[in-house]
Parts: sequence; C-alpha cells; structure tokens
Amino acid sequence: MKSLAVRVLCDFAVDGMEPQALGSRKARLALHLLALADGQAVPPDVLIDALWGGDPPARPEGQLAVLLSRLRSVLGRDRIVLRDRGYLLRCDWLDAAELALLTGEVEARQAAGHVMGAAAAARVALSLIRAEGPQPLPGEWAQLRHAELDRLIGRARLVAATALLEAGDWMAAAEAASAAAQRDPYDEAALRLLLRAYVAGGRAAEALAKYAQARKRLADELGTDPSPPTVALYTAILRGELATPARPAPAAAGRGLVGRDDELAYLEAIAARRASATADAQAEVVVVDGEAGIGKTTLLRGWADRRSAAGDTVLLAPCGPLDRSLPLDALLTAFAATLRGLGPEAAAEVLGGDAPVLAPLLGDQAAPRPPPMLADSMLGPAVLYAALVRALARLAERAPLAVLLDDAHLAGPALADWLRFLRRERAAVVIVAAVRSGEGEPLPATASIHLDALGRDAAAELVGPARVDELYARSKGHPLFLTELAQQAAGAELPTSLVESVSARSACCCAPRP
Repeated sequence: MKSLAVRVLCDFAVDGMEPQALGSRKARLALHLLALADGQAVPPDVLIDALWGGDPPARPEGQLAVLLSRLRSVLGRDRIVLRDRGYLLRCDWLDAAELALLTGEVEARQAAGHVMGAAAAARVALSLIRAEGPQPLPGEWAQLRHAELDRLIGRARLVAATALLEAGDWMAAAEAASAAAQRDPYDEAALRLLLRAYVAGGRAAEALAKYAQARKRLADELGTDPSPPTVALYTAILRGELATPARPAPAAAGRGLVGRDDELAYLEAIAARRASATADAQAEVVVVDGEAGIGKTTLLRGWADRRSAAGDTVLLAPCGPLDRSLPLDALLTAFAATLRGLGPEAAAEVLGGDAPVLAPLLGDQAAPRPPPMLADSMLGPAVLYAALVRALARLAERAPLAVLLDDAHLAGPALADWLRFLRRERAAVVIVAAVRSGEGEPLPATASIHLDALGRDAAAELVGPARVDELYARSKGHPLFLTELAQQAAGAELPTSLVESVSARSACCCAPRP
C-alpha cells in the first residue's frame, strides 16, 4: 500500500496527490477533518455538521458513508475505518504529529546539552510551519482543533527560537520569535526572545523600538503595561547590561559553514564589487542551488552575518507558498521589518514618492488605500515593481544592501518577473536567491553557485577525525545528515522524525555522488 503523508499545518495537502484527485470539495473537507483528529475517531455528527451545516441531506449518515467510500477508493480501503465512536484516518505521516515530536526532540537535546543538535532539529521543525498557519474549517470541533494547532505552532516556534539563539543563530531565532509574536501580539515570551535575538545580533536600537511598539499596543488595546520580566529585560538593554555575544569577524567562517569557503569568498567578491560600483550600477542576482538540507540556508545566514558585521543592510526573506497567492510577500515583509527598524523619519525618506504605492502593502495601517492602478493586471505589476526597485535603491544609498531570498523556488512567477525588471533598472543591490535544484520558476541570474555534498576533509573538520570515516560513509557528506549523525552514539540510526522530514523534501538527498 502506498505511503500516505498528510499536511494540515499550512495549506491542506496529501503528498503526491493533486487536490482534484481526492474528489469533490466536500470529500477534501471530510479528509481534512479526519486528518485534524491525529489518529482519533471523529464522530459522524461532527463531520455532518462541518460538511452540511444547518442544511443536511435527507439521509446524512448515508451520504457521509458514500463520500468516505469514494475517498477509500483513492487512498486505499484500509485508510479510513469505522469505529464505535466514528471514522478514523490511518496515515503514515502527519506534519502536526511530526512537529510535536520534533519540538520534544529539541527540548530533549537542550536538556542534554546538545546545543548544535537542538538547533538542527529546530530548523527542521520550523520548515514545517513556514506558511500562514492552518486553514480555518467550519464547525465547533474543527475550531477547537484549529486552536490546538495554533498553540502547537506557537510553542514550537518559541522552543526553536530558544535553541537557535543558544546556538548563536540570532537571525533564525529572531525570525521564529517574530513569527510567534505576529501570530499572538500579546505573547510576551515571544517578545522577550525577539529582543534578546536583536541584541545578540548587535541591533539594540531595533530591540528598543520593538519594545516601545509592544508597550504602546498593550496600553492602547488592553490598558495594561508589559510584565515585570519584560520591563526588566528592556531596562537591561537600555543600560547596556545585557551581554552581547562577540560578533564573528567578517572573514571568519562559523562551524556550520565548514567546507563553503569558496562559496563565501565568491559572495564576498560580488559584495566588494558592488560596494565599489556607482549608485546607478545594475543589480547583481546570484542564484544558489542545491538539494534539500545541503546547506543553502546556512550559507545565506552565514553570509548575512558577515555583511551585517561589515555594516551592510541585509534583508532576509524566507519565501513560502503564500508568495504564489500574494506576489513578493516575503520580500515586502522583510522590507517592512527593515523600515520599522529605521524609524518613521528614515522610513519615510526611503519610501519617498513611492509611499502611496508601497505603504499599504507594507502593513502601514495609516496609509491610504492602494492606488486603483495596482488592481490592473497589466499595469499593476509594473507600477509595483518600479516602486519597489526605486525604494530599494534609496535604501542602498544609506549603506550597501544585500537581499537574501531563501526557498525562492516557492515564490512563484512574480519573483522571477520582478528580478527581470530589476535587472533592466539601475539599483546597486546584491540579490542572493537560494533555490532547490530543478524546482520553481527559473530566475534571471548574473551568477550562480551550486552546493554539493561536503568532501571528506570538510566532514572531518565538522565532526572531528575520530568518527569521520563512519559518519561520512553513512551520510555521503550530506551536511544535515552528517550533523545529525554526529549527535548520535556510534552506529545509532537517525531519529525517524528527522529522516522523514528531510526525505519528504528530497527523496534522494543521500544518493551517492558520481
């Protein structure tokens, strides 16, 4: 029987199946509800209420049985079973269950003192929840399950952010904490993690601005002040009492960047060339490709740290499925975060005359409605693309600008179109886009970097000489598996959750290289 992997944390999906293959909208909704139960039986009346609401058919139980029978014909007759209490879905992998296991794995590794292992598990966990969260479904039962998933996602993000911050990856920690805070603006645990991450990255001013925004929101909307732990943290940042880890020198490669010296040097050469160019030079677009888990994100974040340490402005935009329905969402979100860090006056200067077009798209609640021309399918994209290019060019006048687009293969055609437009204009910007090999819309690159498995010498540097022969033979130099195996006892297998998560993203990620 074919493996059945189901996703409910973001857009509902069955891996390897197009939505229309599952049948009607009601059939997909029924399967979605069964998946939400996470291996528990769902009572027929719950399914009937969600499927038909207040207007059920004459024989709803019979109609439900027919609907589920059709699903069995697609999924396999043993996949949906009838129990005393209702219908139960038997799947082999569910992303929500996977996220719960991975979150526990992160906590266990932290408790055992395995800092890098906890961070590696945290990154895999976060890869499951990059979109806007689970889809709301009709019915009280579904709403309760939706709330449980929201709580799971929030907890996973906080646990992951804590692990990543402890491992020194302040950018990833800030991203996870910021996502948790956006999901729940009153979550002060997420706010405190975000403040600590900003301070760790040398952005104390941005941390203080974020605290001021949160304090105003609490006062305006709840009539209260931040909690004593949050106020104490703010005071420590204000007085400079919160220890800031030493930032790596621009030339130093971190532990996670072992074996990528040539790639870093190439990116540094492009940055140096751009820094010496005139303001009206054309943009550089570098595409970094490789299979899942090969180290594209690690390379981007490592280079981002170098550029930040050198005084550059860095926009880090992790793309996701949402970018297909909301074009350039990741880029606009990263740009908005940078503008908030600059403060109102500097942000207004960067937006300039393009504020009427961009401000409504950047989350400015006080901005007027977007101009009608944006709704024009022909004229709208050109207006948006031009405004964004001009604003980024003005931002680059303040300091060298690097825009890093992670998982750009998920972004859809709008990103490729915008990059082509950018290449025709004049903007002293470096764009680095990481894509999974062979996936997504081809991007108009001026340079490219292909990431392959690590060589044996690099693997020895990463895991030490004592076990390199065993670990290299088993991992084939794949960085994620190599790091994970190094956390296990000799001869032990990788945690099933990590293998399945990476394998779901790349079926051949451990294949030997020719």
